[in-house]
Amino acid sequence: MLSYYPKLKIPGPNTAGWITLFLCISVIINLFDIRVYGEIEYYSTVIKLIFLLGMMIYMIILNAGGSPPLHVKTGFKYWDYGDSNFELNMIYGPFRPTFDVTDVGLGALKGLGGSSGRFCQFLVASVVAAYAYVGTEIILIAGGESRNPRVAIPNATRNIYWRILIFYILAIFIIGLNIYSGDPRLLRYFSPEDTPKLNSTENAMLNDIIAVNGGNNCDTNLLTWGGFSNGNQSPWVIAIQNASLCEFSGIVNGFLVYFALTAGTSQLYASSRTLYYLSIQGKAPELFSTCSKRGVPYMSVLFTGSIGALAYLSVQNNTALVFERLLSICATTGLIVWSGMCLSFIRFYHGLKFRPDIISRNDENYPYRSPFQPYLAYFGMIGGIILVLSSGFVVFTRGNWSTVYFFSCYGSLILFILCYVCYKILKRTKIHRLDQVDLDSGRREIDRIIWEEDRHYSSNFKEILAKLATLIF
Repeated sequence: MLSYYPKLKIPGPNTAGWITLFLCISVIINLFDIRVYGEIEYYSTVIKLIFLLGMMIYMIILNAGGSPPLHVKTGFKYWDYGDSNFELNMIYGPFRPTFDVTDVGLGALKGLGGSSGRFCQFLVASVVAAYAYVGTEIILIAGGESRNPRVAIPNATRNIYWRILIFYILAIFIIGLNIYSGDPRLLRYFSPEDTPKLNSTENAMLNDIIAVNGGNNCDTNLLTWGGFSNGNQSPWVIAIQNASLCEFSGIVNGFLVYFALTAGTSQLYASSRTLYYLSIQGKAPELFSTCSKRGVPYMSVLFTGSIGALAYLSVQNNTALVFERLLSICATTGLIVWSGMCLSFIRFYHGLKFRPDIISRNDENYPYRSPFQPYLAYFGMIGGIILVLSSGFVVFTRGNWSTVYFFSCYGSLILFILCYVCYKILKRTKIHRLDQVDLDSGRREIDRIIWEEDRHYSSNFKEILAKLATLIF
């Protein structure tokens, strides 16, 4: 994304310096006291949500033709087949004409058509969209460091529903109204290094399509580097460039850089705490359970942060491609985690029925009762498994086999199965029956604590504002 700005000379000699800066920022923030880290994350989230809300409002204005200097009204043009530009093979509508993963923006006319093609498009879109949601489960990891998990986790979980509905689904819908889904500037399934080279006629047609969509309004550079691409391929940036607001598109890309940095900080927190919990359970070296006086597992933070040094592979073009493959291998891991979480809840749901001495889900004192259970958990588990198995189905289609892409898509699944089987063999553990599930560890300790939140007191004005902000953001 930094390559969007030519003055930074990225890729180039400055690349390693920027990697070092971002890596140090993420590690240092995670070495802070959890309360300081929480405040940083809170205000970072507020900034992101305000920005996204503002962009959604602007996109509505842009769509209605109220944005200077062009004042072009788009409406549902890109959803209407009748408005298609057939001369340039620019076919509009909710689906592309065919399922063609090798298309670079020339109309996607050579792939699988009909209902089968639309189903494949839906499947690939679902897999790609799932990656955008990975990270929402971080509230469960952070719950272990909250003062009262029984209050904090349910509150955070309820807020997630609204964030997904408003700031994910609605935002995607709005931005989808303002750009052509086949725009050559958008990211492609395969990286440019793995797609066929274009002849002079195809290149000329590609340039015409970009020009018709407003791609010549700004001086852009669709630079790719070892499989990566820059901010000019963001749908938000493309929509703004189409409106001839070049300086504004640079500001938006700057916010995207900020989002990437905060996402890296959050993922470092999640990975370091995961390693810490594995350590205290005896499933990782004891060294990683070492904490500072303020309870920060700094050894886990430093170790997981050091893995970020792999980003230096992106300094050179040939090694950057290797780094991009490593990222692809890690992407499916989130789906595996989701499936495991759903399976854990299913076992907890049924195991709780064997322990009437604890509490029933029908009891009014039950901390949080999610709706439509256990059916949603089964749906989540089965859906997650389907998405994992479908993540690389494209390589099995005719003419698209790639050993590299196969391991990029299924490498994490293979590694997960190997780790699970090896652990079972070496530790000789077994899966407990539902009536033997441990529902006491941790619960009894919480029961013995009198929580400050349970005490009745009058909130001051500052606390009322904080609660209001929590509900909104």
